[in-house]
Amino acid sequence: MRNNKGFTLMELIVVIAILGVLALILVPSFMNYLEDAKINVAKTNARNAFDIAYIEFNKGINDEDHVMLKQDLIKAVEAKGIKLANNKISCENDKDRCLSLRYVVVRNSGYEAVAWKDKVVVTKLK
Repeated sequence: MRNNKGFTLMELIVVIAILGVLALILVPSFMNYLEDAKINVAKTNARNAFDIAYIEFNKGINDEDHVMLKQDLIKAVEAKGIKLANNKISCENDKDRCLSLRYVVVRNSGYEAVAWKDKVVVTKLK
């Protein structure tokens, strides 16, 4: 009687085929998770950038001589590690002064996100 201590070629082929089928099923869903994560990062960064700019804008709002420059808002957001798309913060302007904050635009991971006070819209860059 022979003592075989291994797998036959047929057993190995079956295992490889099963692993191939599993990979075909799992890889596309994994790629969807990566895209969803990139979209969520863009949304979160845009929302955070708007919140930071909004808080910074409202810090001294009750002072009579309160002046908020757009550059100050940009510096406050970028100090928190969020990169704005082309320094894009939109304000109602009176020359260089920011009278009210409209929206903030953030780009990262191939997406551009625009945040207003009550919503965030994400689009994929080409």
